[in-house]
Amino acid sequence: ICDSLEDIDYSICTLEFEVRREPYFWILWALDLYRPKVYEMSRLNIEYTVLSKRRLIKLVTNNYVRGWDDPRMPTVSGLRRRGYTKD
Repeated sequence: ICDSLEDIDYSICTLEFEVRREPYFWILWALDLYRPKVYEMSRLNIEYTVLSKRRLIKLVTNNYVRGWDDPRMPTVSGLRRRGYTKD
């Protein structure tokens, strides 16, 4: 509902939310709200790497890393600082 109220065009979620899509769209229809596009994807698992957003936020806020662009972070900006290019 928040996505609809905030005019979000699309959302990306993992496959475990696929079963919730039908009730979600029904609620939006019943409330006559905008229905954003929903894309499902499989979960990315990398061994020995923290990918949880909550855990990454804790690393940044507790100053275990220097920020989101720290080379140890599994973020796009962190990978760029490691030397990866878009090619």
